[in-house]
Amino acid sequence: MKTILIFLSLFISCSSFGQSNLPPCNGNFSGPCFGAYTFASGNEYVGQWKDDKFHGLGTSTFAGGEKFVGQYIDGKRNGFGTYYYANGSIRQQGLWSDDWFVQAQTTPPPVIPKPPVPVSNPQDIKRQKCIRLGLAPNSADFQQCMN
Repeated sequence: MKTILIFLSLFISCSSFGQSNLPPCNGNFSGPCFGAYTFASGNEYVGQWKDDKFHGLGTSTFAGGEKFVGQYIDGKRNGFGTYYYANGSIRQQGLWSDDWFVQAQTTPPPVIPKPPVPVSNPQDIKRQKCIRLGLAPNSADFQQCMN
């Protein structure tokens, strides 16, 4: 059961990030961009950024092993998200507002996809292909896909 929950968690986070057409942050999180940052506390965030804050889809993994996978606005949990205990079981799942859990819900609300951004640069076309494959930017698999 734990393996299934971990797989679902990874699938949700990877499928969420696979939809990102944002450029990599490359250490500059003013964004909008996609990137990862590990804090001195050991907490880590992987996802979308804007104005040096978590903004969009992301995964926060805390030093103790707990994890939040979901939507952020201006650095706070907002929208649909799932908070997991360190053992992989679900602690809370549903709608969040201003970092507070407000309503239990088992399926996310429908997402209206954004129209694709036209690209003409061959490097951008290759990057979007790697993202559509579900590879996270800055991962070894993503770099191999880009080569």
